[in-house]
Amino acid sequence: MSHLVKVLLSLSLAGSLLLLLLLALKPWYQKRLSHTWQYYIWLLVALRFILPLPALIQLPIILALTTAQTQLSIQPAAEPATIAIALNDNAPAALPASLADLTEPAKAAAQTLPSAGWLLLIWAAVTLLLLCRKITIYQSFVSYLRAANQPVEDIDLLNQLAAYAEAIHLRNRQPLELAFNPLLSSPVCLGLLKPTIALPNTAKNLPPEQLACVFQHELTHLRRHDLLYKWLVQLVICLHWFNPFVYLLSRQVNRSCELACDEAVIASLPQTAARQNYGETLLAFCQQAAYKNSLAAITLTEGAAQLKERLGAIMNFQPKTKWHKAAALLLTAGLCFCFFLLGAYAAAPPDEPTGPFLQPGIYQKNGGAHSEINNYYVYTQNSFYCDGYIIEMGWNLNPEHLNKYAKNEKMSHIQLANGEEMPVLFAKAAAPYIDNQAVRQAIAKLISQQQQVEEQLKIKLPYILQVIPAPPEQHNKLAEDFYQAGELSPFAALFPQLDNSAQDAYWQRIYANAQISFWACTVEYMPPELLQQYLAKSEEDDRIAYFSIILDYLPQEDYSQLAEKFYQADKIAFFSILIDEMTDEQLAEWQKRAVADQKTSFAAMLGAEPNWDKNREDDWENYWNAWDDYWNNWDKLWANLWG
Repeated sequence: MSHLVKVLLSLSLAGSLLLLLLLALKPWYQKRLSHTWQYYIWLLVALRFILPLPALIQLPIILALTTAQTQLSIQPAAEPATIAIALNDNAPAALPASLADLTEPAKAAAQTLPSAGWLLLIWAAVTLLLLCRKITIYQSFVSYLRAANQPVEDIDLLNQLAAYAEAIHLRNRQPLELAFNPLLSSPVCLGLLKPTIALPNTAKNLPPEQLACVFQHELTHLRRHDLLYKWLVQLVICLHWFNPFVYLLSRQVNRSCELACDEAVIASLPQTAARQNYGETLLAFCQQAAYKNSLAAITLTEGAAQLKERLGAIMNFQPKTKWHKAAALLLTAGLCFCFFLLGAYAAAPPDEPTGPFLQPGIYQKNGGAHSEINNYYVYTQNSFYCDGYIIEMGWNLNPEHLNKYAKNEKMSHIQLANGEEMPVLFAKAAAPYIDNQAVRQAIAKLISQQQQVEEQLKIKLPYILQVIPAPPEQHNKLAEDFYQAGELSPFAALFPQLDNSAQDAYWQRIYANAQISFWACTVEYMPPELLQQYLAKSEEDDRIAYFSIILDYLPQEDYSQLAEKFYQADKIAFFSILIDEMTDEQLAEWQKRAVADQKTSFAAMLGAEPNWDKNREDDWENYWNAWDDYWNNWDKLWANLWG
């Protein structure tokens, strides 16, 4: 499991535990402490989800992961194998070490390593998609409402708003705007950088005292920067979308936000009659807004479900005593202690490697004290089939670590075809074959072949991790054994040696069983006509992950036809896969076309501003429907990957 996955899981677990602790204490503090404290204390939970601070203790699940990693002694090799693919174009990817000498729990952990990379990729893709979706919805919603705004020109009303803003010491870099909006039935506060208070048309008939309550409520939200707070919670949801507790956090923050704002307003209204008037103002706007989204604005009322609690809090408001404030301070200190105690930050791998593997990256060694010539060593590891043997081989070990670990391994010199003798290190699993002439010849042939492939980064210090005899008559049985055991590396090495019918059968099974890692390592051997068949099938089945892998093996001239097809069919999820393959000129043309065709979801994804029609309300509905279709495609992808 990669270091980033461990950090992400530890943050999610720590944040969830802190959230549960706060909920467990809620029956005690709910009626004793101020709603303002109850609102801002959730900020501590939100920060626990996103700040990877060192912990005072390590949670058991993190310790278990670290222990499993230490037992495997292979973590430093897991990431170099990925780097090797990027730099040396070696495929398919291999497991980073032999599974022969591992215990059963360690075997199970090692076999899940290839899946961790795919899970991390899926997490990043969904996170980015969610974040882009929320930002796009917010921008589009605000733009749509602003288009219907009718700026207030009543000087007395504007002066009244300015007076209340000055009274609560509100400081804005941008001038505060006030407008009426026929699309609303409840006041809202819009905009992060350019704040606007939008009132429904019915507010024109409100008495001055109720209008004052509306101004005080919305200005209090602005002064407290509640919209930024809510966006922080939305960021937590995007990062931890797989954790159901973050959605509970969002509901608690939204609920506490309005209660805290009400408390701040009524604290400045000493008379009971004024507080009753504030409650009547809430009742006046208690109905479902025509257009409403929790991301887009902060509303005065959010429906009758929350109104009863808010009215009760208003009528039962009592200033908090010094004892209440002291209790709040002590509880805050305790929760801050838990904040660090439950940090559960996944510690980085130890500095000293546990085997002859390099840390990820390129190693550079100077040729001399005054030499400008550098030698580069990139550790690479893979499984290969050669002359009846599956050989798992790494190469370019760090020369500085060779002597340190050579005493634990067996060293031998193998003569290559060009007469050169090369030192080769044999792991314990491969040591029984060190004197086998057939294996030595196969290794020599394999090294010579790879020397021809590696034009810039030559093979140095080969390391034989595992040798598996694979005579032709056993190919089918071995392939089935590897497939059933989930051993991706030897299966990928043996797969090209299978006949066409056997390969076709495995592709059908891999596709049906949604084993994406096996698919990625074998699809390069698929003939062009079969590629086209699976391309159509992945589109029909809404398997975007399979489609994206197949796409890498299609000719570039097919991309434009596919883009046109998906655009016409409104398949935005498949269309998005092709964006990375477009030139800047092609991207600009698609942007113009999406705007001209009023395909707002495509335009937003391509980075173009939606072309809203102020006089057509169906634009809004079309926009939402397009996003719903887009989201449903991703739901089907999840069902295929996990089902």
